[in-house]
Amino acid sequence: MIKVSVEVADDQLPINDGAVKQLAIKVLTEEGQSEGELTIIFAHDELLRQMKITYFDQDVYTDVVSFRLDEESEPFEGEIYISSARAEENAEKVDEPVSQELARLVCHGCLHLIGHEDQSENGKSAMRVKEDWHLEKFQPEFILNR
Repeated sequence: MIKVSVEVADDQLPINDGAVKQLAIKVLTEEGQSEGELTIIFAHDELLRQMKITYFDQDVYTDVVSFRLDEESEPFEGEIYISSARAEENAEKVDEPVSQELARLVCHGCLHLIGHEDQSENGKSAMRVKEDWHLEKFQPEFILNR
């Protein structure tokens, strides 16, 4: 069983913990991960920027950062940090509801944790296909309590 915890350090958006957990479990199990622990943190923009500086040597704002915490022989454990501010900005750019963008970021973070990469154009395209596939069967409007 996968245990998912949701923390909202940035109360900019009314996050529905239950829907976020449901989506993360769906993505991970459909991608073959059946046991472990995941924490999803909705955080301030500046925290994600500091993480990019510290861990990736990049001084940029970003929408999602994922960390796999377990060692190879240990049960799955990961963290996903999502910037609500970046999600809102992204949604506006692509003219989609914020809830859709938040759901996409949850999917994106989960896919990174299980090994998918988006450093190349092919990788980005493959991840987008996977995200779309997972979101096709999920109602993202429930990500927000509105």
